Amino acid sequence: MSEYSCHWGYNRIEDSTLQRDKNLRDLSSEHHQALGLAREIKNVGQDKAAIHALIARVAKVFKEELLPHFEVEEQAILPELQKAGETILVERTIADHVELKRLVAALDEQGNLQKFSECLKAHVRFEERELFEVCQRALDCETLEKIGNYNHSIL
Repeated sequence: MSEYSCHWGYNRIEDSTLQRDKNLRDLSSEHHQALGLAREIKNVGQDKAAIHALIARVAKVFKEELLPHFEVEEQAILPELQKAGETILVERTIADHVELKRLVAALDEQGNLQKFSECLKAHVRFEERELFEVCQRALDCETLEKIGNYNHSIL
């Protein structure tokens, strides 16, 4: 059994009512970091230099952390959920990813930094409260292990 094998030991995350399979924990941890970024954007204030520095940081984090996270979801999780008949969740996830990519490409436009923050926060909440919960109910242990292994292979 690999280091990332299916284990129904649970990890408490931000909302203590939600529990995560060990193979999804790293993705949940990344969600927690994304919420921190959204909070940082929300609290940036009006200082133009601070806003420009934050825009650069958001673009860097998006490229280096969020895009690889999206790749794991799109290549490992969503196809399995599609097979399980969870088309609506798959379509919502992809639509959110497309919108976040659109917003990050236009962060300099008026209001897009805050829109990105709001969209990112809503997306993370959706994935934690709905998508990952369905993953744990609909996907078997072997499939969850493949997801965990895929995630660690692209790090």
